[in-house]
Order: sequence, then C-alpha cells, then structure tokens
Amino acid sequence: MTANRILETKTPMIKTQTNELTPALRERHQVGANWQFGRRFNVRWSEVDSFSHANHAAYFGWIEETRNLYLADAGYPLKDTSVPGPILREVGCVYERSLSLQADVLVTARTAWMGRTSFRMDYAVWSEGLIANAFAICIWMLSSDASKRPIPQDLRTYMQTLDGAIERVHPPP
Repeated sequence: MTANRILETKTPMIKTQTNELTPALRERHQVGANWQFGRRFNVRWSEVDSFSHANHAAYFGWIEETRNLYLADAGYPLKDTSVPGPILREVGCVYERSLSLQADVLVTARTAWMGRTSFRMDYAVWSEGLIANAFAICIWMLSSDASKRPIPQDLRTYMQTLDGAIERVHPPP
C-alpha cells in the first residue's frame, strides 16, 4: 500500500498483504495503539540456543524481515543494489523476557524520526506481552556506489502518515 493509498483511506489500522497487525493480534499480544505495522513469526528449532531460549540472532532476523516488509508496503521492495535502500548504521535490543520453541511472536515496527538521508525505526517483539524493544538507525543509500541518498518524499509521507514520524533537524556545526 502506498502512502497515497493510506492518505485516501485514513484508517487508524492499515491491513495490507505484508502488515499482519490485526485487532485480534493486538489484543492477544497486548500491543499498544501507537503501533500500526506488524509481522508474525514462530520460533523455529534452528532459532533456539542450548538454553532452550530463542537466540538473539533470531530477534534481529525478525526485525530485519519486518523492516523490509514495512518498506515494501510503502512501495520500496528491496530488489537489487541498483536501487537505493536502507543500510544499517546502528542497532540495539533490550530483552525483557525470553521466548521458547514454537512461541507465537509478533514484531511491530514504526519510524520514529527521519533526517535527510537517515531514519530511526523502533521495534517491539511481543508474545502475549512485551518480550523486547529494539531500534535501528538506517541510512538511505545506493549500495552499488555507497552514496547516501535523500529519503524519497513518498516514503517520508508514508512514515509520517502511518507512524507520526517526525522530521529530525540536525543543529548547525
């Protein structure tokens, strides 16, 4: 769904092919109203460590997939290095509780702020309550020549409309 479509519908919760956040999932996992995009996962055997907990790498995989689907939903599917896309600058995660094999997981994503070429996305991992909070700061870049690019206006509109993302202005040097 493009930003134009969001503006036309003006729905508080957007359900698209990639956005799996429904009222039922919101209630089941106790997700707050400030999250509008989510994706479901199940903890697989290969994601469980020797202590029977979902490994930290699984969380980052879910977050990355959710970010990529969020961008695809905005009209920016990641296709190849000849098209600008997000490059990670920084990531972090705070774990509140552990997950075990076959747990039903919902990962929510939203854009917190945007600069000219960078943006911060926040994430939450849910399984009948909050499991973890995470973030990623991304640079919009053309991978083939490693050049920063301005975030496209329609993507900015999508992030502002869906999430209330704010424009971040850097102070002068």
